[in-house]
Amino acid sequence: MTWSSYFFVGVETLDVQHRRLFDIMDELDVSMKDGRADGVSERLLEELLEYTRDHFSTEENMMRTSKYAGFARHRDLHTELTGQVREYLAREQGGDRAVHTELLGFLREWLAQHIQREDRAFGVWLNAHGVS
Repeated sequence: MTWSSYFFVGVETLDVQHRRLFDIMDELDVSMKDGRADGVSERLLEELLEYTRDHFSTEENMMRTSKYAGFARHRDLHTELTGQVREYLAREQGGDRAVHTELLGFLREWLAQHIQREDRAFGVWLNAHGVS
């Protein structure tokens, strides 16, 4: 999955962070194709989990500050994803190598849908309230 303007939400901070999430996923994808997934996937999953937490914290702080009406639902989606990534990490640490392909498919779908639906709506909200 390649980063493109299709994924812009119109808020620079969020767009930069989303791009970094794509970069981490791309690195995992490349490592799988090169046969290096076993050596780097755990590190990348941990990095993804940490970066996702930071990104979600940024979004949620912006939602609270701007009094975004969809905050509670959006936060619940973040909590759900974080839990699922933790499950993938636990599987990876347990030696489950099938997790690599499964994880990439899941993340591609979740991230694309989340950015296009949830984050874009939030971006519109922020833009209307003077944040770009």
